[in-house]
Amino acid sequence: MHNMNTRKTIIITIIRGMMARNLLKNDFYKILREKFNIVILTPAANDERFVEEFAHPNVKFVYFEERGHSLPDKIFVGLNKYLIYNKYIGLKLKHGIRGLSRPEDLSIFRYWLFKIIFKPLSKVRFLRDFVKLLDYLFVQRKDVKEFKELIKKENPSLVVSTSIMSDIETAVIKAAKKMKVRVVGMPKSWDNPSRAGFRAKVDTLVVWSDFMAEQSEKFQNYKRKDIRVIGIPQFDYYTDKSRIWSKKKFCNEFGLDINKPIILFTSEGKAIPEDKEIATIIHDFIDKNELKKDCQLLIRPHFFYKDEEKKFTHLLGKKNVVVDLSNNPSAGFRDHADYSWYHLERFMNSLYYADVVVNVASTIALDAIALDKPVIHFAYDVYKEMEKSHSLKLCYASDYNLEIVNSRATKLAESKEDFKNLLNRYLENPELEGVERQGLRDRFCYKIDGNSGKRFTDVIIKAIETV
Repeated sequence: MHNMNTRKTIIITIIRGMMARNLLKNDFYKILREKFNIVILTPAANDERFVEEFAHPNVKFVYFEERGHSLPDKIFVGLNKYLIYNKYIGLKLKHGIRGLSRPEDLSIFRYWLFKIIFKPLSKVRFLRDFVKLLDYLFVQRKDVKEFKELIKKENPSLVVSTSIMSDIETAVIKAAKKMKVRVVGMPKSWDNPSRAGFRAKVDTLVVWSDFMAEQSEKFQNYKRKDIRVIGIPQFDYYTDKSRIWSKKKFCNEFGLDINKPIILFTSEGKAIPEDKEIATIIHDFIDKNELKKDCQLLIRPHFFYKDEEKKFTHLLGKKNVVVDLSNNPSAGFRDHADYSWYHLERFMNSLYYADVVVNVASTIALDAIALDKPVIHFAYDVYKEMEKSHSLKLCYASDYNLEIVNSRATKLAESKEDFKNLLNRYLENPELEGVERQGLRDRFCYKIDGNSGKRFTDVIIKAIETV
């Protein structure tokens, strides 16, 4: 091992199990930990499983906790959000967030008041940076002070924030800037740049795709010269053929019939109670021989939500239906993500062997497209009360989902008959929309070549060299 004293130090935040899965299982982490001392700032620092999984002689783990919002926090979160007033913000104000907003949270008066105030103000772009400056100067002082002490102790050459939308990471970024330490930051998902204004700016913003780069310029006031497009690190392992099981092994693992086409349905958590009905509709199509091929249904619950698999209890043991119940939740993170290789490989192979992938406005559409699988987005209301209060169609009206819909790479099922016809269409010809899928890959994934993590590493090394 090299002399530890000659190595430069990097602080990296890992706030969710999803980020551990996406970045610490990746070449990004493997390369950096050989070149630098790394301090991983994480709520899982005291979690035995996490530490054992990612331990390395050049790595140490430091605990930090997410705290609730103070009143000033709430004010500045709101200001940052509404000053990028867009389709998503308008929809959220008017209809709330499914599964989270209560009817009493929604007010048509509030909607129009905020629209009248913030829609014009969102055109005055310098206000976004002015609010960030006030936030930087006056809010989160206690957290910033703690992180300044940590930075002073560790003396890093660079801070890497892997979830810059997070409020606690905002405090880390502020502390680094006050200590004159450069910050490289990344939104944790493709939809983040249009969901809210990020409370603190980083020196170099890393994004997955040209789409995210454009949205970061449009909504977050970044200049293109300060943005680096790298691809999607967690898609790197999709290019690793050694992780693809034989079809026989895959079917044995899940209890599937090797000779029947597979419809993969991925659920979306508490925001979409309709998941239960969608799975039932697919089962009924199969059971009543309404599909042109004798199929089987594989259901993958959204494991970040506790008890999500219980939506599908009524289908357990049914012919031609398998519910993936293999999940080993992590204790150290709020999302409880299972970051084991076995879990990742089960998911990858589920996509790889799927003939059609069905979901509601899910990021998994990008995973499926990465592996060139046909995607059907379920987009009609099976619960009539939802049609009145929050139609499924609204899920596809946000800035980021509209981009996917308009690409025509996926298909919207807008009625039961339409859904059946689309399933049959892809079962007969999975090549359909292949050109559009390639266009969507280029727009949203940049490159799927196994090197996104390495490109992220290159950004960090260059940032350190310029210090």
